Amino acid sequence: MPSRVPSLAVSTARVGVDESGKGDFFGPLVVAAAYADPDLEPALRAAGVKDSKLVSSDRLALEIADAATEIAGAARVAVLCVPCGPYNRIYARERNLNRMLAAAHARCIAKALEGAPECRRAVSDQFGDGRAVAAALAARGRPDVAVESRPRAESDVAVAAASLLARARFLREMEALRDRFGIDLPKGATTGIVVPRAVELVRAFGPAALVDACKCHFKTLDKALAAAGFSRADLPPEGRVKSLPPSAARRRAAGVR
Repeated sequence: MPSRVPSLAVSTARVGVDESGKGDFFGPLVVAAAYADPDLEPALRAAGVKDSKLVSSDRLALEIADAATEIAGAARVAVLCVPCGPYNRIYARERNLNRMLAAAHARCIAKALEGAPECRRAVSDQFGDGRAVAAALAARGRPDVAVESRPRAESDVAVAAASLLARARFLREMEALRDRFGIDLPKGATTGIVVPRAVELVRAFGPAALVDACKCHFKTLDKALAAAGFSRADLPPEGRVKSLPPSAARRRAAGVR
């Protein structure tokens, strides 16, 4: 359900927020926010800013993200990277990805707004209950920010800029993981692609390495561990937690056990 605030005109000054890595088995969760207003929109669009899913080249995505940062101003963008180790520990505690996302979105929005103190609006893509981001912002002392959470928010240039910033950081973090482990870890979560690399990782570094390389609550992890001759019992505690079924996740979010 979208948050109940006035719909934002495309030309309104606002902070857009988006994430990258949420559906990827390997790599971190990255959330980013970017400011835009009517004066900046033409330059952002001229630089190629659009939904990062429409940018097929990783190299081009990195270039456009750097341009968007320069146009919006470094003080009016924010990027939060949650590496796999901390991500798995937080998920093991929260057991609710939407709540994690809402908190991360609120943190990035609040940070970007520090560089644009006159702005009181934000736009995010819709996930779960759209009011969650506004509630998380209020918890951070920013109840004055009106948040619109809607499907296909990346059509807004502010959200598109945020999506590119998040993707750029995700790509750089994946390069760092490749350098750390010496294995080219694939994007996405296709079982036939990610499982063989996970098995390779386990055989080279042991099952505990998965906690620092992947999102352990994905069910794909069980297939990778079984293929390598292990189980979740061989992982540290934060690696043993599976995704809750949707109904159980909703009950937990509501405080019902």
